[in-house]
Amino acid sequence: MSKRVPCNECREHKRGCSGDTPCQRCQRFNLKCVYTINKSPKDEEYIRELAVRQQLETLREQVSTMEKELDFLRIPQSRIALGSPLSKSSSLSADNTSTTNHSLFSSPPLYTEHDSPSTTSSDLSDDQHHDNGRHLIAQNNKGYVVTVDSTIPSSSSSSSSIGVTKKNNNTSLTASSSSEPVDWTMTVSNGNLVIQTNIRNHNELFTSLQKMVSTLEFQDKVPAIFSNNSSEPDPIGKALRFLLWKRYGKSRYKSMARSHRLVLMAANNSKSNINTIDGSMVTLQLLNAYFNCQHLLSIQVHRLTFLTQFVYEERAEFSPAAMALCAVICMQPCRHVQMVIPSEQLTDYGLYYAERAQEMLDDRFDEISLEIFITYTFLSLYKMRMSQVEEGIRYADIAERISHLLEKEHELPTNDQDVAQWDTEYMGKASLFHRAIQALIRARMLGHIILHNEAEEQHEVEKKRRQLMDYAQLHAKVHGENIKIRAVAGDSDEEERYIRAYLHMQNLRLEAHKVVQSFQSNDVINFVGMFGHQLEMVMRYWYKEILPSDFRLSAPLFDASLTEKEYFDLLDGDCLGNPIPLITTMRVYGEYLIMAKSYLPSAPASTTYGSRQHMDDNKKPHQIEKLLTLRKQIDFEGTDEEFIQMMFSALRVNPKDLRGSLADISVRTIICILRILRYIQQRTLPICLHNPLLVNDSWEILKRVGRIYLFEDKGPTNETMRLRELFESFYDLTRQTAAKQPYDEELGAKVKMMEEDLSGELSLFVPYHAKDPDFSYYLNI
Repeated sequence: MSKRVPCNECREHKRGCSGDTPCQRCQRFNLKCVYTINKSPKDEEYIRELAVRQQLETLREQVSTMEKELDFLRIPQSRIALGSPLSKSSSLSADNTSTTNHSLFSSPPLYTEHDSPSTTSSDLSDDQHHDNGRHLIAQNNKGYVVTVDSTIPSSSSSSSSIGVTKKNNNTSLTASSSSEPVDWTMTVSNGNLVIQTNIRNHNELFTSLQKMVSTLEFQDKVPAIFSNNSSEPDPIGKALRFLLWKRYGKSRYKSMARSHRLVLMAANNSKSNINTIDGSMVTLQLLNAYFNCQHLLSIQVHRLTFLTQFVYEERAEFSPAAMALCAVICMQPCRHVQMVIPSEQLTDYGLYYAERAQEMLDDRFDEISLEIFITYTFLSLYKMRMSQVEEGIRYADIAERISHLLEKEHELPTNDQDVAQWDTEYMGKASLFHRAIQALIRARMLGHIILHNEAEEQHEVEKKRRQLMDYAQLHAKVHGENIKIRAVAGDSDEEERYIRAYLHMQNLRLEAHKVVQSFQSNDVINFVGMFGHQLEMVMRYWYKEILPSDFRLSAPLFDASLTEKEYFDLLDGDCLGNPIPLITTMRVYGEYLIMAKSYLPSAPASTTYGSRQHMDDNKKPHQIEKLLTLRKQIDFEGTDEEFIQMMFSALRVNPKDLRGSLADISVRTIICILRILRYIQQRTLPICLHNPLLVNDSWEILKRVGRIYLFEDKGPTNETMRLRELFESFYDLTRQTAAKQPYDEELGAKVKMMEEDLSGELSLFVPYHAKDPDFSYYLNI
């Protein structure tokens, strides 16, 4: 640094500057030494010139690329290079191959972690790529290979083909084209069964190839997605994508609402004397129990800032924010909380804390501060969980108005690298504000979904539609790009680990949302099969390759082949001191169950699936109205009647088509969930992990799978007998949980509902009694 340019401190105090970094004066007085150098006009002109040159170079490269593409398209009767898009596509890796079955192919046995990794085009040498004029795309140790023939015999004639073959076997998939003016042809052969498809253009070739290759169990690597090369989806593909994606979101949020309502504490008729409560001691113990358990699962506050500002600060009594949070804590199904307050008194304590917070707000209701905002937020969440939805929405409205006024004062840096440069106290308050925003969003989402469910039960959805939030708005609020939690100064090492796990799980959900955009289909069965397969592959890749090793179990996903004792031993080694692998694994299984619940039909077994007369007789006016609204959104050019007939034809479901991978993998997933929930119940873990959402979804999906089996087999079979054992296991698990929470009326009602199902519809599932009470025999389903 030149001595003629002093640092800011020396310039401000008019002292001599040594020009060092730091200078001698700043180093002597322990000051921050910063040099400010102004650019000259020539420097600024040179920088602008460099930027213009870079833009010009980019434009030249784009023009060159376009010229090459135009020259390529001008070649008469030339083939389209099949290898290019495939060789550039990236393939996802899975720890196991998909358990998806395809009725046309004889697939090899399931691979395990011990199989050698497959080889893709990026791993092969140039000699292997161009052996005999063929591009090798992928191969695995089972003998399956995918190749593209790019030979050009002469300038007057050309040909290309793509094939999936197995050495020394008769399974093959080929697609070929020639210079003759004929359509593309795709041939699939398996023994004596041969299917040949005429395809009109190159885009249709890739679309059909994607659907075939994606369902083949021919390699350890996930087949590449060719959606970028396929043509624009037809109207029915657009409509199915819109309808089924919306159904996927509805299933998620309805499950979330029902799971929240299960933890509601019913009012105890024998009221305790709340005036005799030792507030300070109980409150501190309650907050300590919360921050060491349930806080780690949701990260709704910045612990250090909250305790400093609202608990340990010198004042005559606790802050209303602390009172409101304690009211919410009393609604948590946590054994640590029940060690502080007996379960039969939790409702009274929650009411006491809520009333104290409301009393403290009487003189400060119009104050604009972080403390009042957090108080209204947690009071809203408390009211929602007490089923006092309308009052909870009023509190949420007030909190949201205050948040808009506080937003500019609590902005977080956009770049994670800048977090360390900000003031610690400011970052703590800003983080506390943004985490409380997440709690407010959860409260508002919960309230709207409960209102929607109640409106559906009372058949008043259309009447109350203006008061209800659309599911697309809910999705944007909960999973928007701006919703991101981050670790800041003051977070403990344990909190930082859970925040990292939370971010990984958020990325999984975003990847799952992208899956639906990666393919197209003309009927619901094909759409569901492809969506389930692609989602399974994304989950396997995320779990095996993206998630850190200390955040996952050592057992592969969707693997129910181990006995229960072996599975418990594995969990003991992975999770006794680190429950995060259980949390991430349950999140993966929960995401798959949401997908299965969205697309497995819920109609009883007596319904005539696939009957045109049945579909036509059940066209209700609101269904027709929804379809006509959808028609405008996808710009369908036909008549209303043509669109309605097209949609009802595409939405017909035959249970025989659903008995494949979706139902089978769902049962395996439920077996793994049951084992994890049993393990959580039998072990003493650092935090309470019982998840009622998984129990609810597992029970519902088992009922739907059982109806499919009963409908197809016309009565009980070995599969339905084994499903009965799963039903009874979930009933025992829920009953034991309810016994520990006798004042949770919603949980007691759930147990009664299960009993009615077992004695009613599920009585057709004759109990299956085996000597070994584990579930490895379910793999035959």
